[in-house]
Amino acid sequence: MERLEKKIAENHQRQDFLKKRIQADKEELAKLESEARVLEHSQLAVVFSCEIKDVNTLVSREHDTLMRLRSQGITDEMLEALANGEIAIKTKEDNDENKIF
Repeated sequence: MERLEKKIAENHQRQDFLKKRIQADKEELAKLESEARVLEHSQLAVVFSCEIKDVNTLVSREHDTLMRLRSQGITDEMLEALANGEIAIKTKEDNDENKIF
């Protein structure tokens, strides 16, 4: 009986140890994820030659534009084709150039 109690106590002790380690790992993971976000913002700031605070504005603006385009029925494939020069957007100026006065 004493042997079983010892095994149970060791098991509980090991469980406690693992729970503490899991909690510490979760906290470290959260810290690393936060640090990664800051580094990614810094990287974007360098790429776009702006300050870090402007990165949030830039990303938000780009996202809003993309959502407006999607709401008008434009797909990601259409945007890719436009960016690759596979399709073109005809503007009002293009129409005016074709007019004969």
